[in-house]
Amino acid sequence: MKALLLGSTAFLLGVGEACAQTASPNQSPASDSATLGEVVVTAQRREENLQQVPIAITALPAAQLAVQGISEPQDLVKAVPALTFARTNGYASPYVRGIGNSNSATGDEPSVATYIDGVYIGSSQATILPFNGVERIEVLKGPQGTLFGRNATGGLINIITRAPSAEFQASAEGTYANYNTKKLGLYVTGPLSQGVRASLSAQYYDQGEGYGRNLLTNRRMGREEYGSARARVNLDLSDTTTLDLSADYTRSDSDTYALFGVYPGTVPLAASVPGTRYTTTPREIYANGKPSFFVITYGFSARLKAELGFADFVSISAYRHTHDINRLEDPTSLDNTLILSQPETPLAPALPGTISYTDDRLAPYFLTQEFQLLSSGSGPFTWVAGLFGQRAKDSFQPLDINAQINARPALLTIATDDTTRALAAYGQGTYRLDNGLAFTLGGRYTTERRHTSGSLAFPSFGLAATNDQRATFHAFTWRAAVDYRPTPDLLVYVSANKGFKSGLFNPQSFGAAPVRPETIYAYEVGFKSDPTRRLRINGSAYYYDYKNIQLFANNASGTAVIQNANAATMKGAELEAEFIPIENLHVRGAVSYERARYTGDRPVQTWILSSVGGGIPIDRSIKGAQMVRAPEFTANLSATYDVHLSGGDVVTLGGSYFHSSSFPWEPTNRLHQKAYNLVDLSAKWTSASNRYSVSVWGKNVFDEDYMVFAIPQQRWDGVIWAPPATYGVTFGLNFD
Repeated sequence: MKALLLGSTAFLLGVGEACAQTASPNQSPASDSATLGEVVVTAQRREENLQQVPIAITALPAAQLAVQGISEPQDLVKAVPALTFARTNGYASPYVRGIGNSNSATGDEPSVATYIDGVYIGSSQATILPFNGVERIEVLKGPQGTLFGRNATGGLINIITRAPSAEFQASAEGTYANYNTKKLGLYVTGPLSQGVRASLSAQYYDQGEGYGRNLLTNRRMGREEYGSARARVNLDLSDTTTLDLSADYTRSDSDTYALFGVYPGTVPLAASVPGTRYTTTPREIYANGKPSFFVITYGFSARLKAELGFADFVSISAYRHTHDINRLEDPTSLDNTLILSQPETPLAPALPGTISYTDDRLAPYFLTQEFQLLSSGSGPFTWVAGLFGQRAKDSFQPLDINAQINARPALLTIATDDTTRALAAYGQGTYRLDNGLAFTLGGRYTTERRHTSGSLAFPSFGLAATNDQRATFHAFTWRAAVDYRPTPDLLVYVSANKGFKSGLFNPQSFGAAPVRPETIYAYEVGFKSDPTRRLRINGSAYYYDYKNIQLFANNASGTAVIQNANAATMKGAELEAEFIPIENLHVRGAVSYERARYTGDRPVQTWILSSVGGGIPIDRSIKGAQMVRAPEFTANLSATYDVHLSGGDVVTLGGSYFHSSSFPWEPTNRLHQKAYNLVDLSAKWTSASNRYSVSVWGKNVFDEDYMVFAIPQQRWDGVIWAPPATYGVTFGLNFD
């Protein structure tokens, strides 16, 4: 592993060195202009220099996102240490430092929260969408239970889009790539009138050919098509008051992450019937139908900011709507065939060779309102106080488990409505002494009311049940930190935090007690340093005590079940560096190490292999097992070099490398992702006027096979594979 990292580093630096010699044999060290710029973040709900915030943060400006080809959330793993990002069919599943959730149950929300321009995005379907018109992305590590709250036990992905400009600007990009992929992007901004600025960003993507195959129908699968648009309008209502209005819409139709195949080395239950065909080859399945995931999501927000003198008042109002239809099928060739011969009952039906499910999921509203007061002025004491309210509804309308047995209706139909009402009050203050010491203390009180109702039916047997349950959860979370700046270029800090994720109901387990809230206590020490104007090094070490962990599993019907594991501890460290060793060469890299293990003897439900194929459900202790999606070691490295040509044109050569050690997909550690490596390469020509550009690029250029999701189940151990190698050419046009 060490040799591989050193070799990759040498390769990337060697590219830059070779190009430097081409540009000028007598290249001198970086001039004063070749320095690292200041990075602004809003991790404490106000704009601050990244190097002055005592929180572990990876900040990626738009230029860095472009360099590393980060165009959608799952690409962030290539630049953010200790981040894994899985796709569970059509649902986003980010994990930071081993904390996250892959739950697809109604009413549940991600453990790693996503915010766009200060607006909380609580739907996991709405966080998988492509980046467009982004100014920067901040990934906050550890629980953010004070200023952000809303279940952010693992961390926060904070997306900031480009603000409208008072001067006209426009840019467009067109891409053609393998698998007959076409992509168009547009961004326009400028003034509408005095004190009114607007912007529009739009994107269309069409992967015409799939990179997978349905071997039963001999048709391509694994294609995706989406279109998205975002509009913003900034209004100066007075010299001290501004209003920012935003609206966005996205429509996506994909079977890329519905290619739910058979995990290598396992046998599906259908294999016990002669003539069954199945495969464990990546991105190949046998399916009678067409698995797919369709989603429409849109939202509106209004941000009002008024300067009051002693403080700034901010109001953020938002509404979001998401509708998705998810279709998934047993990846074997059998149909209308009974596999098990025992008498059928509603709870133990004879299992047909092909089972599929269709869920029509609707979140008719996701309404949030937040009020903030942020201190102004340059005194030693800075503070922020706020109120946050949320009302949300999520539902299956319905979820059908389909079994083709003599043309019977659905084997199981579930319809649910889950509503959440949350209210929180929070505050945080920092006092700075003249000697460089600063003390931070914050707290948040949250109350959440949950209500679930619905029906469950076995149409073949004429049986049905209804459900109506309510529960209320309360929590006080806090943050305490001390930081010290011995020199202007060095910050050291120590912090302690408590995070909370609300309890919830299992919509498919009628009458069952709610899943308990999970809590986490996080302790961290870290530093941020700028030893020179061309070198930045940040690092941290942490210890987490994680309790009542909410784990995802599948029950015998194939529907989601959420359960509480006992506890876990995590010990880890991260190091990030950014360096300009010579003029025009920019290097960025990070490494992380974590030992994350479950503790306690509380058993959890899982599946073990059956001798006839498929799985058998058991309750098993997971004490001592490695935590789900918590690789012990990750590393990333990227480098770009600018070659200045005669006439002012510039050629930018870029490369990035990512490594992840192995990690388990489920808590008993039976299904594993092996260690893998990703390499991306690019070369971009930009005209002297900066109006025209052409780039050629490749992602996963060595065609590494790796998984984005795996899960044990009764009928088959399922796996979804990441895309293979992709490459293309992008044309750019800018108007200023």
